[in-house]
Amino acid sequence: MTDGTGHEGPYIQLRPLAGGREWDADPERIRVLTSDELLSVLLADANARRGQFG
Repeated sequence: MTDGTGHEGPYIQLRPLAGGREWDADPERIRVLTSDELLSVLLADANARRGQFG
């Protein structure tokens, strides 16, 4: 799951939600997450944050 940050030429620039280096993605190869994929990502993020702060 990423944060869409803009575009560079024919590519869409993406970056992880938690921050980090952006990368170029072919717009024809990206898609919206399914509800199951979104839930999995959000739970993994919540679990990582809980472990990080105690």
